[in-house]
Amino acid sequence: MNQPQLRAPQIRTAVRNDARKIHELIQRNQQVGHLLPRQMGELTTRIDRFVVGVDGRGSIVACGELAPLSSSLAEIRSLVVSEKRRG
Repeated sequence: MNQPQLRAPQIRTAVRNDARKIHELIQRNQQVGHLLPRQMGELTTRIDRFVVGVDGRGSIVACGELAPLSSSLAEIRSLVVSEKRRG
């Protein structure tokens, strides 16, 4: 039996109002040992470094931070995809 095909999420730069949902997504994965903990205040302060994947209903299903280490080097942090959207 074929399952319905999920559409790819739209990728966009995160905005301040996304911080709580990003934090929840990170927390769920941190609790099972996949990520380092992140504080809500840290996410809010650095929200402009994040991108999010948003599904057709507007729910955040993925996130990641691009943290600059120097003028020519950056680190990817807190890269998460919702368990339901992994494939």
